[in-house]
Amino acid sequence: MLGRREPVQKPRYDDLLREMMGFLHGRAYPKGHVFSKRELSRLTPHDIYRWMAMKVYGTDDPSPDDNPTKGRSSSLKYYKKAISYFMPYRRLQWNELTKMGNPTRSGEVNGLIEAVIKKEVRRLGKATIADRAFEKPEFEQAVTLLESFPDFNRKRRYPTMAKFQFHLIAGLDDTCHVLRDSLKPSIQFPFALVIRLRWCRDVHDERHAPEQIVLGAMDSRYCLLLALASFLEEKISFGNGRIEEFLFCEPDQTPENLNSNA
Repeated sequence: MLGRREPVQKPRYDDLLREMMGFLHGRAYPKGHVFSKRELSRLTPHDIYRWMAMKVYGTDDPSPDDNPTKGRSSSLKYYKKAISYFMPYRRLQWNELTKMGNPTRSGEVNGLIEAVIKKEVRRLGKATIADRAFEKPEFEQAVTLLESFPDFNRKRRYPTMAKFQFHLIAGLDDTCHVLRDSLKPSIQFPFALVIRLRWCRDVHDERHAPEQIVLGAMDSRYCLLLALASFLEEKISFGNGRIEEFLFCEPDQTPENLNSNA
């Protein structure tokens, strides 16, 4: 029987689990330490509440007058998702009577998140540093600025990736994982290309990754066909572009490396 697919964020999930268990047990766990099912099944909602409260309040027992100035509710939601991944009964709601189920899916943990959200609405929490989408003039300015540099990455690779994301409404991780052989000429429309995005978070089988059409544009700041042609022509002239598995990666580069550099 095939196991569940391991998430891309699994290493980060491991770090957070070790941090939480270290907090609860008063010791540091080394990288690679594996917690037994028995240890994990002993966790209670209050254990997770205490650790999460410490992360955002700086105390594991905050009062109603305390403010979450150390972290955001979005971080708590991520911590909840990370810890939930390891829970033996992760699909079950926590049952207060039997003390069974997933302790991250409990009233105590959800209540903490709701309390932090309420503080944030009242501007009593940590200020947000969330990214926002580019406005049209900002996108155009960023592409124009990048293309003014002489080096290949900033002149060709990164602007092409930006136009790819814009054209296909893709994330950076999706773009970094685009397979080279998934880019093909359209049989139906000879003036266009087709491509499959196989790395999106909602892709679980072939039906979720249909071919999408890539069209040109009258504005060079948005034309993905022109950008891809320039990018691939210059890349191939360096002796690359024929053997790489991923479209935007170098031969010795992983999508994760490209993601962190882009």
